[in-house]
Amino acid sequence: MPKDKMIRVLVVDDSATVRKWISRILTKEYGFEIVDQAINGEIGVEMARRLNPDIIVMDVDMPVMDGLRATETILREIAVPILVFTSTAIYRNRQVPFRALSAGALDVMLKPRLLDEAATERIADTLPDRLIHQMIGRDVVHHHPQHLTRPLGAVP
Repeated sequence: MPKDKMIRVLVVDDSATVRKWISRILTKEYGFEIVDQAINGEIGVEMARRLNPDIIVMDVDMPVMDGLRATETILREIAVPILVFTSTAIYRNRQVPFRALSAGALDVMLKPRLLDEAATERIADTLPDRLIHQMIGRDVVHHHPQHLTRPLGAVP
């Protein structure tokens, strides 16, 4: 990605505190522009269609449409790198990272508890670099509906 081009990020998370925190981290770093923020997966899908961001940071546990379904829906239409950034879903269900990658996300990152200063600082230091070096420029595959209906681990 050329240095003079801003990296356009869509943040999808139902927590206003998390959206603000992610936006603050990314806008402090050179090259990121938050194009918009969505409070659930359904709005995130609509915004992804309309805004065509360079990267999407997606939560899992959200009302209306969860992040896994939103990821599948977006990748049927748009080849965009998606980082699933979640906390509670991983603690409750350890298969969430595998399901997120199966849905087409390029990476999964564990959200820190916002009251844990050391963890939030560690994520703040690594998130921008992880987005740039692990996601920008990687090939993203459009998903086809027949692939999305198979249960996790099923043989085609």
